[in-house]
Amino acid sequence: MSNRYNRELIEVSIDPLVTIGPDGNINDVNRAVELVTGYSRDQLVGTDFSDYFTDHDMAKAGYEEVFHEGFVKDYPLEIQHKNGDITPVLYNASTYKDENGQVIGVFAAARDITQLKKAEEVLKEHMVNMEITVKKRTAELTNANVLLKAEIKERKRIENLIRDNIQRMDLALESADMGVWDLDILNDDTIRTLEYDQIFGYESLLPEWGLKIFFEHILPEDQEYVQQRFENAYETNKLYFQSRIIRVDKQIRWIEAFGNVYRDEKDVPIRMLGVITDITERKETEIKLINLLEEKDVLLREIHHRVKNNMQIISSLLSLESSNVFDKRDVGLFTIVQDRVKSIALIHDNLYQSEDLSSIKFEDYIKNLSSQLFSTYTRNSNIKLVTDIVDLKFNLETAIPLGLILNELISNSLKHAFSDFEGEIFISLHHKGEEIEVIIKDNGVGLPEDVDIKNPKKLGLQLVSSLVEQLEGTIELDRSHGTKFKIKFKQLQYEERL
Repeated sequence: MSNRYNRELIEVSIDPLVTIGPDGNINDVNRAVELVTGYSRDQLVGTDFSDYFTDHDMAKAGYEEVFHEGFVKDYPLEIQHKNGDITPVLYNASTYKDENGQVIGVFAAARDITQLKKAEEVLKEHMVNMEITVKKRTAELTNANVLLKAEIKERKRIENLIRDNIQRMDLALESADMGVWDLDILNDDTIRTLEYDQIFGYESLLPEWGLKIFFEHILPEDQEYVQQRFENAYETNKLYFQSRIIRVDKQIRWIEAFGNVYRDEKDVPIRMLGVITDITERKETEIKLINLLEEKDVLLREIHHRVKNNMQIISSLLSLESSNVFDKRDVGLFTIVQDRVKSIALIHDNLYQSEDLSSIKFEDYIKNLSSQLFSTYTRNSNIKLVTDIVDLKFNLETAIPLGLILNELISNSLKHAFSDFEGEIFISLHHKGEEIEVIIKDNGVGLPEDVDIKNPKKLGLQLVSSLVEQLEGTIELDRSHGTKFKIKFKQLQYEERL
């Protein structure tokens, strides 16, 4: 098998592979290592193996353990990309020796192997060029024996290097528990590594294997999907799928498959070369995470629903209590408190009904809040509401104080701005650079000149000023044409609660 498989076998791998010399320096890496570290092969080769991990000492300790024990299995490390990204991996590593049995280095492979570098293809191309050069120079320079001997020596050196690479590839596949397959599409015959058949529960290679036998091991519910993935691969030249299999011992396991399709001179698919890996443990973890997220979603919706209901109960209690109050000023205070409670309840109601439990579409919220306030204060008036709102989303940290601000300013305009019960209230919400700008204005009688928005005496404006400060924003008051409040702020970040 090792003579048949070349660099093509590794190019479908998905996880990092690296060889390390006795001095701890990197001798060779694959493309996956370049992707995961952000460094090129030339930058990596010759550098210290441990430099690319978050814990250098642990990486060196693992390397020393390989030399002491001969191998390590599932050794946890974290690869650090040069841009700061960290990739956790489990490494499997073994020592390898020269013809005299002397340990000359270590081969390390992640459990999920990805593409290896295209070094073998480069070497093959170099060898082909060398053969052309040898033939040409042999014909043209029959007397250049010294040069010819040197080129033959170089050719042998490259052949030895290719043979060493093939041996390392075989070791990589074995260390990574990855099965390699080479499908003859026209004859439905597949050559595999032993690891391939072991994934399906067999201890040794079966005498025959093809797509027909392969599909007999695919769970019936997944067969149509896998068939579609193969048909798509014949069009795109790339195969990828995850599916469940039934092993010979009746165990149901998850596999992940990658493959490349190769064509003849007539562009007919004739061969597919690929790898499969058992990903059962990873898939089970993914399913558990999905279930946990679904449970969290249900719980959050229930919390928001209950908060909304509790707020409505508080509002109802306030309404009942106000029925026993006969002073109009006191009744008004009850109404103000009810409006504030309702504005918060509306936040939780919107979250409960939203697909995204982390944020609220504020266009809908403003319309609902305005409708609620207009219903309370303008039963017999001709006050109009005009809006210019970009559909922004706010998290809970921003939505509650902003909702209370809008409640105070809109209700204040409805109660005090229009002596003849006619007029217009305008609300806008827009991005202004990195900030968000909210404008609430009316064309009513305007605020008295003695009102200082930075040091207000009225409780409502004191609350607005405090809430703007909570948003880490600014507020401006313009009395030139009625009353206009301009508020600017940045969305607050989520703060972890105890």
